[in-house]
Amino acid sequence: MALVLVAGAVFAGGSSQPAASGEEPLVRFMTWESEAMNQAILASFSRVGVPGVKVALEPAPLQEYGIRVQSMLVSGTAPDVFLVGNDMAIDFFAAGLTADLTNHLNADQEFLRNFYSGSLTTYYINNRYVGLPALINLYGIFYNKKYFDDAGIPYPKNEWTFQEMLQIADRLKDTGQNRYGLYNRNCNVFQMSLYSASKDGTPFTDASYPVRRVQASPAFIEGVQLVQEAIRNRAITGPTYDSANVTGMFMQGAIPMLYYGQWAADEMIRNAPASLQWGYVAHPRVNNNVQIFDMTGWAINKSTKDLDAAYKVLRHIHTDTYRLVLGDFPVAPSSYGPANQGYYSTLANRGHQDLADGMEYMLNAQMKLPVRFMDTWKARANSFLDADWNLILNGEIPVTQIQSRIVDNINSVIR
Repeated sequence: MALVLVAGAVFAGGSSQPAASGEEPLVRFMTWESEAMNQAILASFSRVGVPGVKVALEPAPLQEYGIRVQSMLVSGTAPDVFLVGNDMAIDFFAAGLTADLTNHLNADQEFLRNFYSGSLTTYYINNRYVGLPALINLYGIFYNKKYFDDAGIPYPKNEWTFQEMLQIADRLKDTGQNRYGLYNRNCNVFQMSLYSASKDGTPFTDASYPVRRVQASPAFIEGVQLVQEAIRNRAITGPTYDSANVTGMFMQGAIPMLYYGQWAADEMIRNAPASLQWGYVAHPRVNNNVQIFDMTGWAINKSTKDLDAAYKVLRHIHTDTYRLVLGDFPVAPSSYGPANQGYYSTLANRGHQDLADGMEYMLNAQMKLPVRFMDTWKARANSFLDADWNLILNGEIPVTQIQSRIVDNINSVIR
């Protein structure tokens, strides 16, 4: 099977041309991954190939990736298979630019059953598969064990509660040293939705996509009030805190707890000083285990000349590529469960079984929530959040006005 890494290529012929009689079809696929990971991805096809298919991998910079792909799709130069975000998968399919994968996936039920529950939500729109989820970003808490040991606090477990998190943050703060207990706790409406959904089953949005209404239940208000108090007491950082260097600060030992995406683990495993003893724990619960799912994914160009060959490559990425690559690049768990064996083994072998356990705990959450709006009206809705939400968290606008300033205005936009 022929393999090639094509740097910065734009093929004048657009998606792959039909193979001549007896010739293997060529499937081009594009990623925004690093050069090293792209090489590993390509090497996976050498180790476990796709019978009867040639592949060419085209790297693309992450910066303005969506604009680049859309331009290529419109101009007819896009590859057959390419990485997308949730929003892009929805928008490209609605615009008629990407292929409908429903028939292929409905005929491949054993493969489909191995995806984590909730991971397909934003790739299955109006009973049509608009793509497939790839890697899942999850948001938990890295903690410095020394601060816990010095304060006599047991290390947190994956079943810990929101109240316990805030109480521990309050104990670990040091106002004299200008040190918070918990850094980078993003308290936007989607994060606060975790509190209300976990307590009474009513998240801020009624669905990941499409959103038909938003709501602020009594539990949502309660969660906001708890966070307001924690910000006021300097137990956690506020919404305007400059978080540009928080991972560096954590690796330097300056932060007791850091709320962050799991991708930071790869950097910490590689670059944190040996003296830093750190652990990882899932985002806490109130009653039920509720987590945010933020997924990258893959889509297929509607103009591909060989949809069957493109689907084979897409399937191979999930069943074989991620299984081989994530062991060397443990950046995120795969939405396809069996592919995570190498990922989990690497985390355990490097002394962080807690990371593997935390990922699996969050991947099996009873409810999965979105990290942002993905509907076409999102910019108009976000304008109300931009105007008022930080003022609410800082106590400058009372929580009693969440309904009138946030909920009612966003529901008006939706209508």
